[in-house]
Amino acid sequence: MKRLTIGIFIDTFYPMLDGVVKVTDYQARMLAKDHDVYVFAPKAKDASYIDDFPYHVKRVLNVHVPTTDYQLALPQLDQKLNKELKSISFDIIHIQSPFSMGELEIKIAQKQGIPVVGTLHSQYEKDFY
Repeated sequence: MKRLTIGIFIDTFYPMLDGVVKVTDYQARMLAKDHDVYVFAPKAKDASYIDDFPYHVKRVLNVHVPTTDYQLALPQLDQKLNKELKSISFDIIHIQSPFSMGELEIKIAQKQGIPVVGTLHSQYEKDFY
């Protein structure tokens, strides 16, 4: 089996803990056994937090969303990220959320001519309220 390079893009990640984060972590751990996996997520609000995973975690420039625990990724403003993305040749991309990170993924997939898989989770309506 060919070793694939897989990009997973998510709008929230550890140390934030919710169902989407848990699913993404599990998925990345399983895929990383046989493939090169990169998870792209907003920088942790706590600057002392250290990523320690069996896959690559690339943190993205973001801003805090007032009155929530969430960070809004700003990949279009992150020059370091955009330079790094140009150096990675993905085989497939997985969208874990449809917001700013999801938009970025679609653009990358179109430029690289690769498939995009999307998992849209069901609590967005609840989160907005």
